[in-house]
Amino acid sequence: MSEAALSAHSRVADALGDAPPVSDRPALAKLSADQINVFSALLDGFDDRCAILTWMQAVSIQTLGQLDDDWFPRLACDADVVSALLGAPWGPIKVVSPGRIREIRLGIAAKDLLPATQAANREFRWTASDYHTDEQGEAPDPTKQRHPGMRPGMSLLDDAGAWTLSRLLDGFDKPEAFLIWGQYAVSATYSELESSTIEDAYFDLEVRARLTDKTSARARFFRESWAAEYLLPGFNKAAARLAARTTEVPETHATKPTTPRG
Repeated sequence: MSEAALSAHSRVADALGDAPPVSDRPALAKLSADQINVFSALLDGFDDRCAILTWMQAVSIQTLGQLDDDWFPRLACDADVVSALLGAPWGPIKVVSPGRIREIRLGIAAKDLLPATQAANREFRWTASDYHTDEQGEAPDPTKQRHPGMRPGMSLLDDAGAWTLSRLLDGFDKPEAFLIWGQYAVSATYSELESSTIEDAYFDLEVRARLTDKTSARARFFRESWAAEYLLPGFNKAAARLAARTTEVPETHATKPTTPRG
């Protein structure tokens, strides 16, 4: 089977081969595995712009909010980049070559994901717990952990971000529904999404019309761009604030965390 026919996940797994664990701290190992997964998804590409935004929301969690806020609109609104991520012409782009697709995807991995991963792991490395074992248990298995970095708080933020993004992209039945959503979104981002952003959107009649138009492709395009400009940076900021303040909770309670070194 050719390399191109293999999924990125398979290619990444083959490239890593028998690489040893990155850390004896399960939370850090879990975080690293999730970061590799979002990297693999980037290399595979996406079906539509909505899927790109959904991936970006996941990246903000797995990099602990270490990306610049302008990264989201910069990628989501660049026709050349979106075409490469989709693997097909988008917007004014008429042709996209396989070489260009590969170049842009790998460029994002090198210029954006890698520095954000480094910054996240640097932030996280000494707050992740060591575990000691005794007759009653073993150290938590990173492959069996559900929460990002073994932090349930990060899972809550991830779930809230995914729901809020999906609801926005679908559009709202009426302005009242948008305001209710906005109230939730402000709270879910720990107030990193400014209330004035919701207020401005509500009182701008053209924006309001596009937020409540559930049939037009143009309106959906606008909501996608609005999400990249405002909503995703809000959750990105929230991830950065929350990462250092959440409590690590392993899926198994058979072991006892020790005081983190550092």
